[in-house]
Amino acid sequence: MIAEKRYRDVSLPMLGVIPAGAGVTASVRVAPSALSDEPGERFAIGLFAYVDGTLVDAREVRDLSYGRPAEIAVRLPETAHAPALLVVYTTRQAVLDGAVKDRKRFEESWIFLASDDGRLAVSIPSVPYMGSNKRVVDNHFLSFPGLRVARKHWRPTAYLVNPYPEAIAATCWIETRRGKRVDVARDIDVPGPGVRAIDVVDTLGTRATDSVDYGTLIAWAPLKPQGFVAVADSAGRVRSMDHFHPIWRS
Repeated sequence: MIAEKRYRDVSLPMLGVIPAGAGVTASVRVAPSALSDEPGERFAIGLFAYVDGTLVDAREVRDLSYGRPAEIAVRLPETAHAPALLVVYTTRQAVLDGAVKDRKRFEESWIFLASDDGRLAVSIPSVPYMGSNKRVVDNHFLSFPGLRVARKHWRPTAYLVNPYPEAIAATCWIETRRGKRVDVARDIDVPGPGVRAIDVVDTLGTRATDSVDYGTLIAWAPLKPQGFVAVADSAGRVRSMDHFHPIWRS
């Protein structure tokens, strides 16, 4: 199996998620343009998928041309009971092979998610790994200001991402337009590396859901967390998916 460390030593990863469920496929698309000015140079992609801390897929594509998109499809095992964390590396092939040295870089990638039953058909940008294993300050917050909570129309699911090898405990709440704080989950375990899904409507319950309407979803963890929010309609079809935004508080 491909060693992730080879890529981690020379490149900075981008992160994404694959929601749990039978028949879900993620197509990761990369079109590097910023890594090299040499039109004949080649690049390589390394992609790794984790479910609850276990590596379930590892792919490598080499000898790709700059400026031309490459796509790698990942399908979770039918037995996967939890969402998967995708870790995507893009680097100059010469750097990966040790022929030349270069500083670590990010290269953007997009993830196209689809399911066999049609409930999922969205695309999301991956997010850069921003973490650190140092437990420094207690202001590691994420914000999703566009949250709408309406049981009959919109059902948001938060995907908290933990790219670290150890599990973390995250806390999630909503700040409403009336200035109230409504807790969603306290000290919920997020496996590492892995993803924890939180159905906001089911977690809040009917009374709290009716009182929230809309607001800002906030998440906090002792290590820098990251995450995504998917919004489904009342029939369970995912209509949109986007990522949290990091914020800093003193």
